[in-house]
Amino acid sequence: MFEAAAERQMAASDDDEAGSVEKVDEGRNEAASGASEVHTDNDDVLEQLQQLKTEAAIQKQVSKKNAAMKTHEIETAGQRLMQAAEKRDDKPQKCRRLSTLLQNEREEAVERRKLEEQKINLHQKELQLRREELDHQRRQHELIREQMQHQAAQTESLLKL
Repeated sequence: MFEAAAERQMAASDDDEAGSVEKVDEGRNEAASGASEVHTDNDDVLEQLQQLKTEAAIQKQVSKKNAAMKTHEIETAGQRLMQAAEKRDDKPQKCRRLSTLLQNEREEAVERRKLEEQKINLHQKELQLRREELDHQRRQHELIREQMQHQAAQTESLLKL
């Protein structure tokens, strides 16, 4: 769309320029042939035409640059839109990756809890075994004490005899 407008503008400036160039050429031909009666007026006209030609060329360059800049802006905007679309497409993958990571963390937490439970159960069993061992040792000590008391009582009764 912008390119068509720029081309129309260039064509119009080319038509103006072509008409100006023809007038300049006619003026030069008249000046060269000596057919021109007022040489100074033609020189002024030629200067004005030359200035118009220069201005037209400058405007043409400016319009080309503007058209190029607009085209570049449109392309850049298009690229940004494409990048935004790609980012939107990437986000569900990130969400999926995040949900997978969260699921993995949950599974690891469950495994850690199970291992902790097993560790606690083993520790409780170890403590229970230790209690039983201590109870057994206490009973042995009591039996030994009873035996010693019994022996002491026998020894006393033997000494009394």
